[in-house]
Amino acid sequence: MNLKEYFARVGSRFSDADAQIIGPEIDRLALQSKSAATDILDSARVESSPLHGYFEWDNAVAAEEYRLDQARAMARCYVVKTVDMRPDAKPVRGTFAVRPMTVNREGQQVPRSGASVYMTVEQVQRNHYLAAQVLAKAKADLISWARRYQEVRVLFEGNANPLQPVFDFVDTLEAEDKAV
Repeated sequence: MNLKEYFARVGSRFSDADAQIIGPEIDRLALQSKSAATDILDSARVESSPLHGYFEWDNAVAAEEYRLDQARAMARCYVVKTVDMRPDAKPVRGTFAVRPMTVNREGQQVPRSGASVYMTVEQVQRNHYLAAQVLAKAKADLISWARRYQEVRVLFEGNANPLQPVFDFVDTLEAEDKAV
């Protein structure tokens, strides 16, 4: 048996300390061929399970969180095509999650605290602060994707990697961020 160290993946909602608890337990379940999501949940139902505390067991709270996830999915589920302006227009996302802007005491527009809201493409296009948020999120997502698929670089080391141009582009984005 190999000695393993566990770490949270980049962008995970869990910390490295959480990963050191969760990882070995999921591995244990996987060795028993019980690592489907339903198996993990069933194992966590037992109060003594190391995973128990990572779940919301108050059904009212869990139901509300689930409904909020459904609402978020609805806001992200559709695309729009503005045909009256350009008949050859391509469909684009209908909404973007952004932090609404407010004016601070110095008269500068800054993101308002609190939850993100969904705004239409037109709303984002008309406000350069919102557009900057969308671009920053897209850039962060690309960098996160490259980190998440770092193993692909290793897998193809020394061989032709069809994704190498994408990785190179993301490396350039990261280098630009470090230079700023």
